[in-house]
Amino acid sequence: MKVVAISIPKKIYNPGDIIVVSTTVRWGLADTGGVVSILKRGEGESYWQTVGTFDIGSPGIGIPNVLMAGKNETVTVSVTAPEENGYYQLGAREQSEENVSANALVQIQVVPTTPGAETGTGVVHVSLNREAPSDLVLYVNDTPMMSLPSSGIYVTLVTGIYQLSAEGTGVKTPFSVQVTVSPGTTQEITLPLIEKTVTSDIDWNLVAVGTAAVAGVGVLAVMLSRKGD
Repeated sequence: MKVVAISIPKKIYNPGDIIVVSTTVRWGLADTGGVVSILKRGEGESYWQTVGTFDIGSPGIGIPNVLMAGKNETVTVSVTAPEENGYYQLGAREQSEENVSANALVQIQVVPTTPGAETGTGVVHVSLNREAPSDLVLYVNDTPMMSLPSSGIYVTLVTGIYQLSAEGTGVKTPFSVQVTVSPGTTQEITLPLIEKTVTSDIDWNLVAVGTAAVAGVGVLAVMLSRKGD
């Protein structure tokens, strides 16, 4: 018995959400049943963590189910989304399989729940325009805050105005992005990265104002200014 497919109804979840996973297995000639594990791993991780298991048929009974030989069977189970924000892979593997096959995995993204306006906080989803080195750091008001992966990161900030930038081995942002965080909203910004050896005479004194709230009502103000001016 082997897993031939896995599917989920959507790709984006909040921490702790229920994920409905449909797993399809193909019966072999001598199978009496099997035990299937649902696994997860975070972005960049090589190891899998078991988040659920289920039985198909009667594993270990010793009598092959010849009526199911060569047929597919789909079983739906529920697992819980990770508590940490980020990108994850979900996979399925029958106990006789050594690895998770390419057909038996899907990617999900876990994003923070949009805070209520009463919390006095908002969420900023910071993404990048290119692949980043592993040591890229997000700066908030010129203070290093956290590691910034190529896939981006969600940051919860108290209502206010912030300057966001990033720097790592060989790359940096040529300017800071000014963000006005409104309570109860989620906003999207992209930090551009350039090679540290690249210089430019571009006038970055550009101000762009627009609505960019994913949830709730809010205004995202972006002010571009040359770093160091």
